[in-house]
Amino acid sequence: MPPEGDDAKLSGVLVVDKPEGVTSHDVVSRARKSLGLKKIGHAGTLDPFATGALVLLVGEGTKLSDYLMEGRKTYLASVKLGEKTDTGDLSGEIIETAPFDNISLDDIKSVLPRFEGEINQLPPMYSALKKNGVPLYKYARRGEEVERAERKVFIHSIRLLDFKLPHIEIEVSCSKGTYIRTLAEDISAALGTRGHLVQLRRVGSGSLSIKEAVSFDDLALRDNAVRAMRSLADSISSMPKIIVSNEGAEKIRNGARLIAGWIESYDLVEVKDEIAGDNIVRVLREDGSLLSISELITDEREYSKCSPLFEVAKSIRVFN
Repeated sequence: MPPEGDDAKLSGVLVVDKPEGVTSHDVVSRARKSLGLKKIGHAGTLDPFATGALVLLVGEGTKLSDYLMEGRKTYLASVKLGEKTDTGDLSGEIIETAPFDNISLDDIKSVLPRFEGEINQLPPMYSALKKNGVPLYKYARRGEEVERAERKVFIHSIRLLDFKLPHIEIEVSCSKGTYIRTLAEDISAALGTRGHLVQLRRVGSGSLSIKEAVSFDDLALRDNAVRAMRSLADSISSMPKIIVSNEGAEKIRNGARLIAGWIESYDLVEVKDEIAGDNIVRVLREDGSLLSISELITDEREYSKCSPLFEVAKSIRVFN
């Protein structure tokens, strides 16, 4: 489906397959040049050594940043056992070694489930997280280590893909804010050794997949970028929806709250979304384009099959 909006070719969500050695900023810069548009951001950075799905938000798509960044991420990761680096990945210097020859497949199968569910992670020193307004990596480059608090993250699943010493290949589905480098180190420690990340590829971000990505090279061609762009409404397809009449759409666009009388149809099977939470819906125009993201205001928590039981819906974001 093509992008939507007043200028259809300049609003949407675009997945780019970021290659190794290219920064997330490099990808955004190429997209801006290709599309001739400054209003482009991304929903979750990737380290230069990492590859895979970098989600670009184009035009009105930048208003979806909060929602698309909250979605679960899926990674393919390769961990090398026996060596710890100062960065937690292959870009750093080896600072510690440990034996690993006695680790078996059964050992790995017993350790991985320990990291599923809610876990605490200590953010790595080589990260963009700030302490007193200064990114941690700047302290690390000066040889300083500063105190930092553990953060709760959620690991939905860890699947073992391959195991050939000294490497472990895993697939990780996790929440926003998960440091895969830290996870690699912690898994290695649980196995009684040390380890670091040698490959990382993001294959999914929310409902968006690497399968629909445009390559970094093809991104340079405007037509390729536009064809690969996903509509705003489709990029948050897991969110319950309400379709309103053209009359209602115009009033909502001018600041009115959505009322039940403007509704043409709806799908509110369960008004709860992993990304947005309770009572958040996407409101679509009759042509299927995204009008707003709204919050249902009601004292009721159940919805009949005939009509939604809510008083009004308050717009959180309105899209042109």
